[in-house]
Amino acid sequence: MFGRHRVADFLRSRLTEASQIRYQAALHLLAEWCSQHNAAFADLNEEEQDWLLGDYLMDLRESESSSVQDGRYCLAAAQKEFPRRTFKIAWKVLSAWQSEDPPVQAPPMPEDLALAMVVVMTAAQRSAEALVTLLCFCGLLRVGEAISLCKEDFVFGPGQLVLLLTRTKTGQHQRVLIENPVVVEFARRLVALSSHPYRAAPTNYSVYRRYFLRVLKALGCEHFQFRSHSLRRGGATTLFSRNVPLQTIMVIGRWQSESSCRLYVRTGEAGLISIQRSCAEFGVIQLLAALGLSVFDLKF
Repeated sequence: MFGRHRVADFLRSRLTEASQIRYQAALHLLAEWCSQHNAAFADLNEEEQDWLLGDYLMDLRESESSSVQDGRYCLAAAQKEFPRRTFKIAWKVLSAWQSEDPPVQAPPMPEDLALAMVVVMTAAQRSAEALVTLLCFCGLLRVGEAISLCKEDFVFGPGQLVLLLTRTKTGQHQRVLIENPVVVEFARRLVALSSHPYRAAPTNYSVYRRYFLRVLKALGCEHFQFRSHSLRRGGATTLFSRNVPLQTIMVIGRWQSESSCRLYVRTGEAGLISIQRSCAEFGVIQLLAALGLSVFDLKF
């Protein structure tokens, strides 16, 4: 079809690198499944594709090695390949699957734990991972956004840092302002430690996740099942608990819906209190965060 591949390639190119990789992997698995069933997905009409995708999602649902997230990636990737098609049946199958397996939200990470992780990563000479952790918590960035930052995307001023985000989940060319002078100075030092010619945090998601989990285990907090998104969630919840206006949090975190942001931080606040009360190592973590910052001559 005239223009379809060109348009599809362009739409894919607007995605973040991480999303492109996920979508390509999802399309590859779909192509393998279609091959096993002697079906050529691209040659089918919209209704046939829709029923086939629904059938494929049913197989994913019954597979022990697949999750509902795999289904989301598959449908999102197919939508990018065929942007005029709606796949109503497949989306209904996915919705029903999600209703029986509701997604578990990442628990919010306490501020002291996030700071302790930054200190431990820095001391272990993992400055890239330390910078990503710091920015995700204090700047409410997503991990992919922090990893993609170049050195020129950091604009340092007196006690301020402006992060220039070229491409994000919610749009292009956005900005994040960080005004905590301690965080700004810590970020300045971590960026200076990068030996890469232009990347501020020369790492990737799989490497970051490995060290993220390793440090959590070293701090005795692996049982809380924190995920990388716990940093952004914990940072937003911490701001809310300090009576920072919701509109300000929405600007920093780039939320477009006030209701979704309010629900995000209020449910996070309850989770944060529960985690702090049940963490036997919390006193040690607080001490480590405070001592570590003093070693770097940084004081709140």
